[in-house]
Amino acid sequence: MTEVNISHSVYHTERTGSQCCGSWVGRLRQIADAVERSVRAGSQCVVLGGDHSLAIGSVAGHARACRPSELGVVWVDAHADVNPPRLSPSGNVHGMPLAFLLHELRNLIPADLPPQFDWLQPW
Repeated sequence: MTEVNISHSVYHTERTGSQCCGSWVGRLRQIADAVERSVRAGSQCVVLGGDHSLAIGSVAGHARACRPSELGVVWVDAHADVNPPRLSPSGNVHGMPLAFLLHELRNLIPADLPPQFDWLQPW
């Protein structure tokens, strides 16, 4: 078992859109990279965290390591978490993970996101 510890607190501190938070996106990329490496190495990967936005990194990492037919996500939450940044009532990232991940919502993600988002591709 390989353990990767990525620590960063972003809860209610940063908004998406044109003022998007580079440090938060960097942590999600680290999560995605670690998950991808683990899955490609043949490991089962479990990501534990305290905010819904971690799913952006964990699901993206799995998606990069798997064929589309091998990937499925079961989302269990009281809310759908599909708010695109500009339509989010609160602007909190924890309500947006699926909006960043779903191909069907890609046209609702702002084009002016910082370059730190270049690694993220919807599936």
